[in-house]
Amino acid sequence: ALIFVICAPILGIILALIVHKVGPLYSRQQTAVDHLNRQIQESLTGIRAVKAFVRGDFEEAQFQQVSQELTDASRTTFQNAVLNLPAFQLVMYSCVVLIMWFGGNLIMAGEMKVGELTGFLSYVLQVMNSLMMISNVFLLLTRSLTSAHRIGQVLEEAPDLEEPEDPVQEVPDGSIDFDCVSFQYQAGSKKYALRDVELRIRAGETVGILGGTGSAKSTLVQLIPRLYDASLGTVRVGGRDVREYDLKALRDAVAIVLQKNVLFSG
Repeated sequence: ALIFVICAPILGIILALIVHKVGPLYSRQQTAVDHLNRQIQESLTGIRAVKAFVRGDFEEAQFQQVSQELTDASRTTFQNAVLNLPAFQLVMYSCVVLIMWFGGNLIMAGEMKVGELTGFLSYVLQVMNSLMMISNVFLLLTRSLTSAHRIGQVLEEAPDLEEPEDPVQEVPDGSIDFDCVSFQYQAGSKKYALRDVELRIRAGETVGILGGTGSAKSTLVQLIPRLYDASLGTVRVGGRDVREYDLKALRDAVAIVLQKNVLFSG
């Protein structure tokens, strides 16, 4: 019994060390999976551009890089995770050998019967095997918690666009005003996609905006239904700042036909 009492905490300590080591590695592995999926998605989505610019070899090299990243992360993770089984078996069979050695001496001295030793060993093996199964569950749980944490990060992501406490529910007319509007997609970027835009469009007017590819024509339009907020300046629809409107009401009043259409099933 004393041998078992000593061995059981050792098993617990081994499990704790393995879980402590493997937890961050699972997180790294899941990040590598993300990188691989993103690379595949970009390659398939932009397959026409890849072919048109003869970038097949470059894309293959990029895929090889992220694939190797996942391979290295998985190898390191599983090299540590598989230590669980041999470590447990080493402790378990060491415990069995010690119990049989002490028990054998007691049997030889006539202080214990063979059946008592066999029964005790049977109980010890059942407990040890149960602990081994629990340790495997802990490892699976560690990996599951990593995935759950990443899902939670997505679900808990706060929207950048905040609605006012008492939003305006109706757009009075179709006039649009841009007052010294500047916009950048990422705060702190060196360049603005739009800078100091002054624009007045009265209700009923038709206005054409011309510019080369990448000159932020679509960005300008997307500020009207508040798909993004202007970094500087004010965008007004119907004479009111778009940030004063209820988002549903504003977007219901603004119709957009995008340059690249998406056809939904059905």
